[in-house]
Amino acid sequence: MALPVECQSELTSAARRLVEGLPATEEGALNAVLEALTGLRDFDAVEVIRAALLSRDTTQKEAYVSMLEDFGIDDGAEELRKVLRAGKEDSNRPDLAVTIRALHALRCEGAVEQVAEYVAHVNRSVRAIAAEFLYEFADGAVAGPVCAEQLAREPDPRVAETLADALARWGWTFD
Repeated sequence: MALPVECQSELTSAARRLVEGLPATEEGALNAVLEALTGLRDFDAVEVIRAALLSRDTTQKEAYVSMLEDFGIDDGAEELRKVLRAGKEDSNRPDLAVTIRALHALRCEGAVEQVAEYVAHVNRSVRAIAAEFLYEFADGAVAGPVCAEQLAREPDPRVAETLADALARWGWTFD
């Protein structure tokens, strides 16, 4: 059952307002509207889905990537990498950990070098998920130096353990 064009247009406008209103708006409402538009195959929603994906105030990054895929658009991982690039300018972005987690779920091995930059981040949850990502997808040549350096100063025992495990997995030796 298709909605009339004017209803779809109103849903798209509502989604835009929800994205612009974050974090005051509950993200669940945004997600519900975008899922409805995706189900209706309303291609006007793609722009709003991308905006939600790039927003510093959204946490459901994997859901937005999935919605893009439903439209046959497979560049969600590249959009997530834009978030990491923006995080270099704004290290207080609240969505860095969920972005790295989404890249991990997407098995985006191409983001290894970008994620390696976050292994020394001030936020423990960002460091932890970055270390897990590197453990899974990196090799010692790319991530070994930054992981070894961070291991020497890592205050969190769980993050330190992940870093040590990664270095051991790669056969890293300290000179």
